[in-house]
Amino acid sequence: MNNVERELKLQSYLDGELSAAEAAEVERWLDQDAEMLALSTELKQTKTALQAGEVEVKCPETREFYWSKINRSIEAEQRQAERATGSRDLPWWRKLMLPVCSLAALAVTITMLQTVPQDPHALPSQESVEIAKAISSIAEVEQKDETVGAITYNDTSEGVTIVWHYDRSGDI
Repeated sequence: MNNVERELKLQSYLDGELSAAEAAEVERWLDQDAEMLALSTELKQTKTALQAGEVEVKCPETREFYWSKINRSIEAEQRQAERATGSRDLPWWRKLMLPVCSLAALAVTITMLQTVPQDPHALPSQESVEIAKAISSIAEVEQKDETVGAITYNDTSEGVTIVWHYDRSGDI
């Protein structure tokens, strides 16, 4: 190791940047080499002088840092206001409302699902059958004459057929 490398290692030692093994090696040099010890003393004095005379310089704040500082301040005030009003400290019964309401909604949903017929091929109700019959019995008959239209209602259970004729032009 040449002198420059040794001096750099000594400087790293003084800055506290070496591992324990490397620091032990440098300490051996300082015990054995008077020139290294003198250089170490000089570097320590220089470091101390620089630290004592160093003027603290404040870096200007960037725009992003400035706005983030304002944002943090607003958030801190909001948290403090929430603590003051106690909005975060809910009473025990209000803390239970969400799980209780969720369970109630789940129970209602399960109950409703059990009441709905699960078989898609289940027989329709009598009312829906009558509505379907009424809809199917109404038929529009195509006429050659485009000015007159007709709608036919046929109820086979009653044996009734009704035919409505109407004017498509809207004159009658």
